[in-house]
This record gives sequence, C-alpha cells and structure tokens, in this order.
Amino acid sequence: MPSTPDVSDVGSCSVCYDEHPAFKTSEPPWQVDQSRLETFDVIYREISTQPVSPSGARQKHQQLVQLIDEIFEGLEEQASASHEALFLKELSARTKALLERETAHYAAVKREPGSQSRLSRDKHFFMSLSAPAVEELTAIAETEVRIFRERAAEGKLERDDLSANGGESVNNTVARLQEEYTDQGVLDEVSEYMGYPFRVGGTAIELSTPSANWWGGIFDELPPPDSLYAHFDEAKGIPKSIVYLSEVDESTGPTSCYPGIYEQLPLNALQDLIGRIILTLHLNNELKQYYDNVKNRSLMMSGRFRNHFMRLPEQLRFNSHFGWDVIPGSALDHTLVRAEHKMLGPAGTAIVFDGAKLLHRGGLITHGERIALQVIFTPRPTFIQRVYSFATRKIQAVTGHNNA
Repeated sequence: MPSTPDVSDVGSCSVCYDEHPAFKTSEPPWQVDQSRLETFDVIYREISTQPVSPSGARQKHQQLVQLIDEIFEGLEEQASASHEALFLKELSARTKALLERETAHYAAVKREPGSQSRLSRDKHFFMSLSAPAVEELTAIAETEVRIFRERAAEGKLERDDLSANGGESVNNTVARLQEEYTDQGVLDEVSEYMGYPFRVGGTAIELSTPSANWWGGIFDELPPPDSLYAHFDEAKGIPKSIVYLSEVDESTGPTSCYPGIYEQLPLNALQDLIGRIILTLHLNNELKQYYDNVKNRSLMMSGRFRNHFMRLPEQLRFNSHFGWDVIPGSALDHTLVRAEHKMLGPAGTAIVFDGAKLLHRGGLITHGERIALQVIFTPRPTFIQRVYSFATRKIQAVTGHNNA
C-alpha cells in the first residue's frame, strides 16, 4: 500500500459549497450563536476523549441537548418559510437522536482506549483471512450469491436486491468470522481500540455488478468527481470490516480508504453530528413532496433540499457523504486522489476500520462482479445481559408471548 500522503492543508479538505454551481442560492445563510457552539464543542470533546461515569455522561448529555435546542431555536427564528422550519425541527431531532447513541457509547468505555494500536494510529489496517476460512465462507455464501445473480439478470439491481443480512447463511457467516477474528487477534485489537469488549455483531453478503450504478453522479451542473460515494459512516462506536470473497482488481469495485482526511477536516462537534445525519432525515409527507419525493440517501438531488442545506450557517454545514459533492479539479479533488488507498487482492483480502473516522468507499464496479462481506463489530454482552436475554427467551417460549 502507498504511504499516507500529506493532507495537512485543512483548506484542501473542505467542500467549497459556495463555489459549487449545484448549490448556488440567493438566500443568505442563517446566523448561529458562536458562544453556544463553542460551549457545545468543549462539553462534547470532554465526554468523547475522557472516560466518564454513566451519571456524568447523562449530565453532560442533558447540557448538550439543551444547547442543541437553544441553537436550533435561534435558527428557527430566522426561518422565513414553513418548510425551512420543518427542515430545522427534523434536523434537530435527528441530531439529538444520534447524540444520545454516541453518549451511550462513550459512557460504556471502561478504560482509556488503546493508543498504540493500528486502529488508534491509522483508523484501519489490512489483513488476509486464512485459506480454510475463505473456503468455508465462500461455500456458506454460495446459495445467496446464486440468488443475487438471478435477480441481477432480471434487472433487480437495488442494493437490497443484491445483499442479505439475515437468515441461516448470515448466521453461519457471523459464527465463522467470530472464530477467524478471534484466532487472528482482531477482536482483541478492536476491543482495545474501543475501550470495552467487542465481537462480530453482524454481516451482509453482497454482490456488486456493473449494471447497479446507484453510486453514479447526481448533479447535471458538473461531471462526476473521482471521489464518488466517498463517505463517513453515521454511527461512531461501530467498527467495521470488509472481506472479499472474490478476487478484486481496479475494475471490480475495490474498497478505497483515504487516511488522514477526517483528522484534517475543520469540523466542530455539532457540525460533525449534523453532517452524519443530514441525509437520513425522517421526512413527513409535506417535506417529502416539497423535496420532490426523493429518497433519503438521494436528498441532495433535490434543489430545494440543497437550498435548505445552504441556509445552514457555514459552521454547521457538512455532509458526511461528500464524495458526490466534490468539485472536479478543486483542491479537495486533488487531495483525495493523492490520499486514496485501494484494497486490491484475492478472496480473503480484508480491511478492519473505524468507518466514522476513515473516509472510504467501495463497490463502484465497471466490469465482472465483486462478492464481499460487510461486517460490523458490536459490544460483547455482559454476563448479566446474557442471563437476562436467556431468561426472557425462556419466558417467551413458555408463554408464547413476544413484546418485540
């Protein structure tokens, strides 16, 4: 793999939305209370960088929620249309929901996360699965892959059509990966990085084909940039792994990562939170219609949504899926081209990474096919949690009642 490039010029790590022709607007951005924004930043960084007790985390969480309410109330006072107010209310609600999940994650840390691990240093590492593991995983996935190929031949090309994240095949895959990642010390390294015990929590078996071009450019104003689909994941506290079950070269959709980019983004804490949920808003019918009924992950295709996005103060404006938004030939475009590391190799080639802090993409295939596993790591249940879960299942089996 090439060495990590110098990305110390933070100016080259920002999308210049004001210069992007698809984001041009005559409306001025709203103003934000800078003192509240700075206070939010201080409190958030306290809970995210230092071990904190559950009671301490709850207290700081309440302070952060109050600041979000105050900041968004100030923005709503400046809104000039009902759709702008609806946009801000939904954005506030989604931001607080993500903050709650992240606070729970930080409160779960029982010791200071490891600082010497590869994940702490680089937010990723590459590895290879053992030959027996590759053979077994390939055999497990065979039935699902055959179904995916049949669907692709019928023109069913949505990601949900070509992937499976439940059922016997997936359960067997998780069990085999748990064994392999234990033997190779991966779970120990992930647990050290996170600060508490983790396991293989789930996986998806996926087929990528050239006909499924969901990742293509979305703006007519500019040609698509080289960074299409480069993004950060929404949730912090859920490390991931990608495993190839077929040989992957330049044309078969290699996973790419961009080390060092996250650290150089000039983001404050609230801006980071907003950016990771901006495309996941739970739209009511009025907003759906106003945004031309586009699906969540394609919200930026709506000019009206882009206008609302641009009305956000620059200090709050961020899209974690900014790979589509990069201006071709811009400083950011050149920076990402230099930073890109492509994972090429035979079946069994894998990457373990923190998707919320490592810019990455994959599956942009132009020839052949790619078979891969999308793996997530989740906290290992405590003994008390396992006993409670076991007892709950027994009670449900006896009574025939399930509250889920």
